[in-house]
Amino acid sequence: MAGSHAEEITLAVEDFPLTIVYNEDQGSDMAGSVRVGLSRLSRDANRVFVCLCDHPLVSPATLSAMCMHDPGWSDALIIPCHKGRKGHPTLFPRFMLEEVRTHATLRDIIRRHFDKVSLLETDDEGTVLEMDTWEDYERILGRLTT
Repeated sequence: MAGSHAEEITLAVEDFPLTIVYNEDQGSDMAGSVRVGLSRLSRDANRVFVCLCDHPLVSPATLSAMCMHDPGWSDALIIPCHKGRKGHPTLFPRFMLEEVRTHATLRDIIRRHFDKVSLLETDDEGTVLEMDTWEDYERILGRLTT
């Protein structure tokens, strides 16, 4: 959710090939935003990344590696790890993510399908670096400028 900065964010990304979808329910949880996004997703999409805006340093190489990761079963739910610590984003099979429509949380879905989780170890620290505070922002900004 973009909150009170929706217009500013929309202008900042207008040149990118994406569809912007707004969750008008400011009090909803992440699953609510995913439900709104699913309503606009192409029928052809069989896997869906759930990316968190507070993890801005995830590398494109990590996203590619997650797409290419083959644990040996086609309905894998892929979670990146950095030094053994689970991170973000998560790559869900679409059919699994559709369960969020029944008001399940994303954690509920992952728990329900724990046998389908495939952890992908990566050297991308961006998968575990959160930006929740001003101090986090300054730390991440410092990584970008050095």
